[in-house]
Amino acid sequence: MNKPVSPDFDARGAAAMFERYRREDSPRPAIWNETLDLILAHRSHRNYLDQPLPPGALETICAAAQSASTSSNLQVWSVVAVEDEDRKIRLSDLAGGQKHIRDCKLLLIWLCDLARLELLGKDKGRDAAALPYLEIFMTGVVDAALAAQNAVVALESLGLGCCYIGAMRNKPEEVAKELNLPPNVFAVFGMTIGVPDPAANAGVKPRLGQAAVLHREQYHYGDAQREAIETLDAVFKDFQKEQGLPEQGWIRQVLSRVRGTDAMSGRERLREVLQIDQRTDRLSLEVKLHPPQGHAHQAHRGEGAAEVDGGGDGGMSNLGQRIMGALPPMHELAKMSGLELPEFLGRITPKKEGASKESSSAQQEKKS
Repeated sequence: MNKPVSPDFDARGAAAMFERYRREDSPRPAIWNETLDLILAHRSHRNYLDQPLPPGALETICAAAQSASTSSNLQVWSVVAVEDEDRKIRLSDLAGGQKHIRDCKLLLIWLCDLARLELLGKDKGRDAAALPYLEIFMTGVVDAALAAQNAVVALESLGLGCCYIGAMRNKPEEVAKELNLPPNVFAVFGMTIGVPDPAANAGVKPRLGQAAVLHREQYHYGDAQREAIETLDAVFKDFQKEQGLPEQGWIRQVLSRVRGTDAMSGRERLREVLQIDQRTDRLSLEVKLHPPQGHAHQAHRGEGAAEVDGGGDGGMSNLGQRIMGALPPMHELAKMSGLELPEFLGRITPKKEGASKESSSAQQEKKS
């Protein structure tokens, strides 16, 4: 077992901390071990040797991923392993043409997978009505991220390297088609894996000093955070120079990345792709990924989903259908308006004039 060593001071730990932060006041841990060495030495590898992965590496990596925590043991994630050269090329094209996607020996696509529980519910004749809500989608995204980071630690312990690929969200519809993803499954990010090329000299990327991210008891933003940011900006330029990158610093790089939708490479469309209804917090992954043949302009809705466009039939108005499809949020709206729910629903639901007159006449007849 990887037990802590050196109860007083460990030079390895101080060296690893300095390499990560490049600050003179970097933490000097009293305890250290090989696991911490491995974690703090993490770096992104985009250059790989033309060597196969060790036998059984994929299954071992998957086992490590499945050993990560998962909310309520729902396990609402999956991963697609891609080794086919042509498929890697197509996925690279969808992700901005990144060369390491084509060159890696293994590409993993980590998924938020709500389909498994949906199909399980159908198989067992049980409701799964909570699945369309944003909370469950977030659970799947978090589960996928936790699993992936466990996988990173495992693969690095085997001497492999990796790089996360957020650009798998640039064109989510095309990625879903390439991977044959069913409705209610979404590609959260990719991960290239291979044997790192030592000639590439990938370095440990400096991070913000702990004063910027470690808050005690309550959140604070002040001089300590500003100092950590300015210091990182300076050391990041040194890192960029060492790696042969443009020396623009950290501040310019990150603010450029969030300057507006033009910097999001298509990811500003995620709300549209996921079809998140702002009134109900419901989402429908199949709407844009798999529109019904011949009816691409219409949104397919599962049983119990809220109506969002016109043309509904039956005795209930479209607004009434929306209300009945989203009662929990209506409770909140009623509370915000200061009204009891029945009064709130009565005010926002249109009444048909003819029906009111008929009802009034019937009551008069009954009285007489």
